Amino acid sequence: MRKNIVKALFAIFFFVALISTSYAGMIAVLVCDGCGYESEELFLGTGKMGGANHVAAYCLNCDTIIKVDTEEERSHWVCPHCGAGEERIYINGDVVDGEEFHLHCPKCGSTDLDIQRVGLWD
Repeated sequence: MRKNIVKALFAIFFFVALISTSYAGMIAVLVCDGCGYESEELFLGTGKMGGANHVAAYCLNCDTIIKVDTEEERSHWVCPHCGAGEERIYINGDVVDGEEFHLHCPKCGSTDLDIQRVGLWD
């Protein structure tokens, strides 16, 4: 009986460990297929503790790819490079001048950006 309890506890521990690692956030670099531009490392997604949901965004003020927390009110979004506020920061799907916004390369304007995972965060 003790052996069965140990097996059951091990199975539960393994399952919890498997689930918890699948919710770690991703450290990513966006790379342009056209010109080779690479963004800074962006801590995207949601960590194991939940709460924040970081997505890639674009600052029109300084032409930089940044991250924002979609769980925060948009009025709290600030570019860490130039200090621009939410009126100059956009994510995929936003409407800008009547057209749907797509994340693009700050160097050449291409929308062919690959997300390369370089690590995980929690």
